[in-house]
Amino acid sequence: TEPLTWIGAHPRLGTEAFKSRTQLQQFKGVLVHDNWMPYKALACQHALCNTHHLRELTYPLEEHRQTWTEDMIERLTHANHQDTINYVQDKAPNYQAKKYQTQVNVLRDLYDATLAQGQIEHLRIGPTGKPGWPKQSKATDLTRGLVDCIEDVWRFITQANVPFTNNLAKQVVRMPKVKQRVSMCFRTRQDMRTYCALLRKQGVNLFDSLVAAFKGATPQSNFGLGGGAWLTEKLSSYAVS
Repeated sequence: TEPLTWIGAHPRLGTEAFKSRTQLQQFKGVLVHDNWMPYKALACQHALCNTHHLRELTYPLEEHRQTWTEDMIERLTHANHQDTINYVQDKAPNYQAKKYQTQVNVLRDLYDATLAQGQIEHLRIGPTGKPGWPKQSKATDLTRGLVDCIEDVWRFITQANVPFTNNLAKQVVRMPKVKQRVSMCFRTRQDMRTYCALLRKQGVNLFDSLVAAFKGATPQSNFGLGGGAWLTEKLSSYAVS
């Protein structure tokens, strides 16, 4: 959410980690993701991140000058803009209203026509007699994904409180990945757990907050959950030079 994030650590990616951390296993809302198979296996509603689609569509446009991708980028971008306009004073539109459904159907028809052009330009390679399907081009896989998961692509404009993108989660996980890959990783598991717990979305300066904490005047949590006292106690266990 905007103010809160749960982050955990696990030595493996995918299904094994999901089973260990039961939050996703128990999730019953709408999960916005990049169509990764372990996510798709979860028993909840799914919505695809359209920022990923825009990025994947940009490559064939810039490298191969495929005009259908430019049209598709325009379709999705316009739909996102229209969805933003439809939310008036933080209130969702009436999704069952005939006028709204007509608006969505027009957007979907343009999407279908553009996608049909992309399928014509990127015909799927059929079986060659060898086991399995032959390797397809990235553009072919993209068009197939946009066809097979069309409801998940458009869930952001057909269902309340479903975002166009999962950038909120991506932004949160960026700094832990920098810490993992660039900053010598973590020395101990306790350091890793503490780092996850200290990630903040309070809109305050982290350095100033840490300085204040070491002085015994920790900024209090905005949620009234005793976060400041916990942080002071946590930091007091570390030697300060």
